[in-house]
Formats: sequence, C-alpha cells, structure tokens
Amino acid sequence: MYIYDSEGRGLGLSEAAKKAEMLFYKLLENRSIAGDKALGYLLFIYVGSHPGGEAVCESVNRGEKMIPIIESYMDSLPKSGLEPNLKKIQTNDPTYLARLALKRIKNGESCQYH
Repeated sequence: MYIYDSEGRGLGLSEAAKKAEMLFYKLLENRSIAGDKALGYLLFIYVGSHPGGEAVCESVNRGEKMIPIIESYMDSLPKSGLEPNLKKIQTNDPTYLARLALKRIKNGESCQYH
C-alpha cells in the first residue's frame, strides 16, 4: 500500500507493502516444489498488474512442471453460482493469469522480467 500525507503527496510504500514485495521476490527465486506450488497458487490471487505479470513470467520459465500444479488449483476453485459472465468481464476472471501461464507454457515460450 502506498502512503499519502494529508496534502495528498505520496510518501512511499508502507512497511507492510515493502515486506510483501520482498517476500514476493523471494518466492520468485524459490525453485523448490513448495515454491512451485506457492507460485502456481499466486496466479489466482490479484497481487497487482506488474507482480501478476512477473508471476506469469516465472511460471512460464519454470516450464511444464507447472502445468499439473496450475491445473490442480484451477480444478479446485470453489463455484458459488454467483461468478460473473467471464466471457464479458475478462479482468474479473480469477483464472486469467493461470490460463495465460498455461497457454504460454504449452506453447514452449520463455519470458524475461525485471
């Protein structure tokens, strides 16, 4: 979360946001099975457009081993019957990043991020 003063001037990231960012980048470096599973799960959680893109990119770079992990999470998402019409509202689709990663992995793509 970005912090603002009473005049609306940006003061920077909160300590919690700094810690979350640090942990996110540590996860991207974690190549263990637990790291793969955590990364696959993260594709279903909105973490911001830039980190979300980095999570997709890292999933793509980890390759085919990510396919069963991502698909297992996709298959276990709860269905309430109240989901939006995902064909019309792509940005609200909680599977969008996961589907994007799967498509790119299956196409044999690689990816670079900063």
